[in-house]
Formats: sequence, C-alpha cells, structure tokens
Amino acid sequence: GNTPPDFTVTDNKGKKVSLSDYQGKYLLIYHWGLCPGTIWVHPKLLKLYETYHEKGFEVLGFTANELDLPQELKTSPDIKPLYDQPWRTVYTSQENNKFMDEEYYFSGVPILMVISPEGKTLYRGYNEIYQPLNDLLKEKLDNI
Repeated sequence: GNTPPDFTVTDNKGKKVSLSDYQGKYLLIYHWGLCPGTIWVHPKLLKLYETYHEKGFEVLGFTANELDLPQELKTSPDIKPLYDQPWRTVYTSQENNKFMDEEYYFSGVPILMVISPEGKTLYRGYNEIYQPLNDLLKEKLDNI
C-alpha cells in the first residue's frame, strides 16, 4: 500500500518515460531476465496485456540489456517472445537508468510489482504475483 517513488528513465527506443505517465491505469512493473521464472510467466503476462491493455492495464519492462544471444536461441519459441514485447522496455544497464535497480530493489528476476491507478503498490514479488494480478484485472477490468 505504499506509494513508490516517481522516476524518469529512458526506454530502449530513446524516449523518456515516468511512473507518473501511468497514473489512472493499473501498471505492472516487470523486471525480467533470461531465466526459467521469466520463461514461465512471460506468456501469461502477454495474454493479460492483450486482454486488458485497452481497458486500462499497462506493463513497463525493465531488464539489464538486450542479451547478445546466439541466433538459434534468439529464434527459440521460448525465448523469442521475451524480445518481441508490445510494451515499453527500459535497460537498467544504461547509465541514466542504473538507479532503478537500487531504487526499486530489483534483486532478482522476474520481479512483478503491481501499482494501482491511484499510484499505490498493490503487490510485489516473484511469479506468485501472477495469479493475484490476474484475479485483480478480471475483477476490475472485465466489464469495461
């Protein structure tokens, strides 16, 4: 129920993005990396995004950087969706974004942090946050 500190970062396309840009929407801050937990939760988050984005659900992804993966891994059906995201992605390895790892305690992957339209933290954790997020969006946004 705390209010996370506002931030302004630069996304992977060079555009500025702030937490305050998402006021009035449910926001998932999604810190991800190449690991089994991310590979498990990522397709589920894509489905939530497809279902609820037009109704007021946003995702803002954070990761260290775009990994230099071998081509066969980049095209793997399990890995490719990680890099073809419909939401904005921020690389925390970029100098002006490095503060996010410490400010938001990105100590592992995946970390999911759900923020209410009023700017309050509703959930924070690892993969176990998926089901409460799914239930929340279904309850709040299904009828919109």
